[in-house]
Amino acid sequence: MPAPVCHSFSTHIWAAERTCCVQPEAVTWSEPDGARGRIEYSQLRRVQLRNPPGMGVPSMGLLDLYPAHGPRLRVSSVHFYGFGQLEDRAASYCDFVLALHAALEPHAQAIRFRAGSTMPGLVALVFVMVVWTLLMLFGIVVLFSGTLDGWLALMLLVFTLGVKHGLD
Repeated sequence: MPAPVCHSFSTHIWAAERTCCVQPEAVTWSEPDGARGRIEYSQLRRVQLRNPPGMGVPSMGLLDLYPAHGPRLRVSSVHFYGFGQLEDRAASYCDFVLALHAALEPHAQAIRFRAGSTMPGLVALVFVMVVWTLLMLFGIVVLFSGTLDGWLALMLLVFTLGVKHGLD
């Protein structure tokens, strides 16, 4: 029996550090507070591997494991340990993903594999970025105008440009 391949990380600064291990029959995870879980390979229905942009870490990777029942398990190559403080743990993450890939080979017929993001995920990302941009513009206009009149003028300008160029 091969030794388990483990990887530890936290998905955000408020999350406890989680250790995930590729065992012979399942992926197991544990946290320092005693929380534990396992997903049998025979229960996996979908595996998604992606590299989202940003975060200042060029090799950031996310692996989502979706069992037939229960919540997904997300494994990240980045460990968050404070605001703006990231640790790139790509080496142990790559070892974990390769070991998981080998362990899933006998179960591959029952599992749907996906590389990259889904269309709803990309649409949500664009939506969040547009909302963030509008909030930044709102802040800049209010800062320089001192009133909400500047914001209303900006919205009228955006609406006018949208109508003029057929964007509405």
